[in-house]
Amino acid sequence: MQYGEAASIEGREAARRAAQLYAQLGDRRGRYLALAHLAYTYRTLDDADEAKAAYDELTRLEDPAWPPAVRLFGARLEARSASPEQRIAIGRTVNQARLALATAAGSDYEINSALVNLADLALMAGDASDAVQRNRALLARLGPPHLASRAIALGNLIEALVAQEDLTQARSVVHEWVDVVTRLDHMFGMFAADVLALLAALEGRWASAAQLLGYSDRAYAARHRERGANEHTIRERAATLLDKHTDRHDREAWMAEGALLGAAQVCRLALNPASA
Repeated sequence: MQYGEAASIEGREAARRAAQLYAQLGDRRGRYLALAHLAYTYRTLDDADEAKAAYDELTRLEDPAWPPAVRLFGARLEARSASPEQRIAIGRTVNQARLALATAAGSDYEINSALVNLADLALMAGDASDAVQRNRALLARLGPPHLASRAIALGNLIEALVAQEDLTQARSVVHEWVDVVTRLDHMFGMFAADVLALLAALEGRWASAAQLLGYSDRAYAARHRERGANEHTIRERAATLLDKHTDRHDREAWMAEGALLGAAQVCRLALNPASA
């Protein structure tokens, strides 16, 4: 469970072992929870056979009489191997169900997570305006204890504003985002690095854009994480602009510099629109 929320591959073997041990004990609920963690470590991958097998089994194991707090673990997952359009529709259905279970369980964290995902899905569907509205509504309901959810929602709001080409508002939100992630010791900084790179590119700050992209690439690789759909799209758009407007040798040198940056340096770079 220590690795569960981060969907990190470091927790994958532990989840496999837990599932095996619960099977030996004949503990249906325990195996369900372990399989949910196992499947969740693959959440950004579409072609993971192990994730599909775990998902199929846990849906057979799930008992509708179990408490909502237990069934929430399965509600965070979705069927695999669907087209992008189907994934959006399935994702909305899954997160609406998660929202209902979280409300029944009284879990603010799970409610916030479902609302974050629904806003993320709006942007995936190409509706940046809806994504902006959903993220602003979520931020309005988040209290001081929910800094992690706030950091993610602010990052998603920046993405939606950039998608709308509202660079002035996006830059304004960057300041609040930096304040929140700094208070979290930069825990969620890497997840907004791609959109910060794109924002810099759209502002014509080519060196900064390349450095931010270099930092983002290294951060994802170091944590064995895959980008989400929106982050992948944003990264490709930033890279395309850099390819078009910069010399390859300059671009590669800047990205190499960015790969050496720390999270605090990235925040300072994001806050300095006057930089190169």
